[in-house]
Amino acid sequence: MRKLIKLHTKNILIVSLCLLTIGTISSKVDDKKVTQRKVDIRIQSVNKILSEQTQLIQNQTNRLAESNGEQRRLKNQIDTLNLEKYLLTVKIAALENPPEAPKKQQSKPRAPTTSSQRTTPATSGSATPSGSSCQYSAEIHAVFGSAGDWATRIAWRESRCQAGARNPSGASGLFQLMMPMHSGLFPAVGCIASQWDDPMCNIKAAYHLYKGSGTRPWNL
Repeated sequence: MRKLIKLHTKNILIVSLCLLTIGTISSKVDDKKVTQRKVDIRIQSVNKILSEQTQLIQNQTNRLAESNGEQRRLKNQIDTLNLEKYLLTVKIAALENPPEAPKKQQSKPRAPTTSSQRTTPATSGSATPSGSSCQYSAEIHAVFGSAGDWATRIAWRESRCQAGARNPSGASGLFQLMMPMHSGLFPAVGCIASQWDDPMCNIKAAYHLYKGSGTRPWNL
């Protein structure tokens, strides 16, 4: 009987020990699951923060690009207005100081002609220079296309189609672009500002200005 009691007691102890071990293992497993859930939640939180920061950076980049575009547009408008101001100043100066009218030469009395003398009609002088006399007319037409005739007349009026023409005010080249105000036009057409006296660079820069502002920069 005692042996049975001892054996039963021993079995109870073994079962209790097993249950305790299982409980400890279950507790560790539960703790591991809780820790894993916490890690997952933290990862999700970090991913959310990263997504928000990425979106914020993208929005700032877009605003910066829009700001740069607006700055370029305003700069082009300022350049155009400065050129118009200069042209108006030139026009006002021309109105205030008109060129003197040429003095009329008194005609001398002609000697009477005899029947043996032959009269020949006076030959007309050379025609008044115009855009058709411009040596760069072909290049201007190639760049300006349908506006080539107008552009050629402007080049003749502004510089007499002299590629190296320069005004003390800064107006330079065939189309008398204002330097350095219009220096930014040249990189836009594959040239540099110091090439203002290069005929093709000046023509292309003038066409770039014409596309953005029309004929206004050259209106008098």
